[in-house]
Amino acid sequence: MPTSVKAIKYRICGLDDNDVDSSIWSLTVEWRGPGDVWAVKHLSKCYCSDGTWDIEPSPSNRDDEYKATHRFTKHEAMAIALQHYPSLIVNGMWVRDDEDGIGHLVPADGAAQSA
Repeated sequence: MPTSVKAIKYRICGLDDNDVDSSIWSLTVEWRGPGDVWAVKHLSKCYCSDGTWDIEPSPSNRDDEYKATHRFTKHEAMAIALQHYPSLIVNGMWVRDDEDGIGHLVPADGAAQSA
């Protein structure tokens, strides 16, 4: 029997959960504790406080400098993910809602790659 239950990963995605591409067009906010320590991720990349996305090193290679620039409180990480999700472009496509509010992949038409 578990002694505690804790949500350690949140997913931000405009596609339906059953969409085969939903994991690619998602950002995640992942607990990196101990404490209120979270990362904003897109696949293997991790958001940096300077606005760039870096490949996240293995845990044993994450030094204090890396942690200082790639870790946030849960509140900060959720805000970052929600702010950056609308500009997430993968292979020239991004998610946009149709008139019924349903997310679909559409061409990003000249927008810069974000992650």
